[in-house]
Amino acid sequence: MGLDGAKIIDGDLANDIYNDFMSLYDEGYEIEEIKSKIEEYKLELIDDLEQEIYLTVFAQALWEVGENVEDLRQKIEDFQRSSKAFAIWNKVDKNLAEERKKVIGRFLNKISVKRKSPRPRKKYRKIKNAIFATGDLLSLESKNNKKIIVLMAGSFQNGNSFVYKFAFCKESFDAAPNETRINRLEFFGRKIPSSLTECGFVLGLEEIFVEHSDLVKIKNEFAKFGHVELDKEKYGDGSFSYSSSTEEIIKDYDRISSNSNELRYNISLREIS
Repeated sequence: MGLDGAKIIDGDLANDIYNDFMSLYDEGYEIEEIKSKIEEYKLELIDDLEQEIYLTVFAQALWEVGENVEDLRQKIEDFQRSSKAFAIWNKVDKNLAEERKKVIGRFLNKISVKRKSPRPRKKYRKIKNAIFATGDLLSLESKNNKKIIVLMAGSFQNGNSFVYKFAFCKESFDAAPNETRINRLEFFGRKIPSSLTECGFVLGLEEIFVEHSDLVKIKNEFAKFGHVELDKEKYGDGSFSYSSSTEEIIKDYDRISSNSNELRYNISLREIS
């Protein structure tokens, strides 16, 4: 795992957790709902170092908005005493490990006192009329005149940006599928190991994210041919990357469809609707 620095908010994982927390907070979610969503990160942590990053960033975000973080502070303290994460930091960079130890010490002192002026919720411009809705089935013409089938898998507000989540069908067609074929469509995804489900995994779609301001410019290149009601409790994000043009979207389709990753699992519409 690459580490960018010793600060609490440093590196990809830390920024992902913190930004997700604050995005949900600014969207108006209740704290208990935010906690529940952020706790999903625990399913993907691979070692004690990532566990420490998760705990400290979670505590930082909660402290900033004025919440009591004593339970998390105790967990971080216990983690520090065990030196499990420190051992991994030390293997990566001894100087960074020593600096991290100091950062954690100052951090524990800081969050032992509730913040006097909690961070207020920010007001962002909301998109009133989304171009596509979750569950829309779309076709996009590829370079060889085949129809790339795209599922609108969801959306989210990221600050002032409204972002659409698109997943690709594993097959391309000469024409948009009819209703009979729609029921048999499968989309690129993966099974994400999870100890919280009876089957031992959750389904994650391989997605591309497109911001509203970019989609406005290319929306006419998509043709809607159907709609399915998706159950958001049955799937999540398996992987994602951002695209901003038709060319990039087609390149992403080519990349994803040619990827023979051993984690690949094709997800049928029946499994997520």
